[in-house]
Amino acid sequence: MSLGRNATRGGHELEKVLGAQLDNWKKDSNNVLVSNKTRVSERSSISFPGEVYLESKVDLNSFCVYCRAKLIISSLGKHKTKSIWEVGAGDGRVAIPLSKAGIEVIASEPHYAGAVTLAKNDVLVFHADLSELKLKIDSVSALGIFDVLEHIEDVSEFLSEIHKILQPGALLYITVPAHQWLFSNHDLALGHFRRHSRKSLIREFRDYGFKPVEVRYFFASLILPAFLLRRVPYLLRKKGLDQKSGGPMEHGEESLTPHPALS
Repeated sequence: MSLGRNATRGGHELEKVLGAQLDNWKKDSNNVLVSNKTRVSERSSISFPGEVYLESKVDLNSFCVYCRAKLIISSLGKHKTKSIWEVGAGDGRVAIPLSKAGIEVIASEPHYAGAVTLAKNDVLVFHADLSELKLKIDSVSALGIFDVLEHIEDVSEFLSEIHKILQPGALLYITVPAHQWLFSNHDLALGHFRRHSRKSLIREFRDYGFKPVEVRYFFASLILPAFLLRRVPYLLRKKGLDQKSGGPMEHGEESLTPHPALS
């Protein structure tokens, strides 16, 4: 298979991790790697409003996007990670800055619009979720899941698969939204099932055989604004709906439309 100009750095990594499975993928007219084996209709539903990728452009210079990418690049540099697979790469808010910083990125994204944006920014990308990639056991040296875990209701199969494909001593880089007590309409609109604390994240990953290397919070200065502008209106709205319906609302029961600027 010809990988094209934006895959030359990732060619060796693809051969190592995918092997013969690489023959099941081909580049389409948008330079996105698509499978000739998987039907998109067979893919499990994704708890994320993919239309966001159609309605908005990636602003890599926005405060949150820029600062998060800078922190991730710093962490990769600290641990001497020069190549990484990113699962659920979205529209490239991490993968694109990493690639521009000289880090080899191989991305996968189940929403096609997000995959197209990644390809247009010279990132090698598969239109796929993790299960579709069928990566070899003990083959990946570094993997990133940035703001992905909260979109998966039952993470057991997902984390088991990640543990299986990572090499012994490999590094898994993760970001998640913090503090369940900040859960709000913003989370519901983006398809979040939960937020995490440092303690809950460590416990969850230890259950699947991972050993924490470094776990820390960032964007602490945004906690108060997030609480006042998101959590308080969410609680007031939920209280009003509970009173109106005569009982508590279930998660996701409210009809919410995501704003294109949400990230």
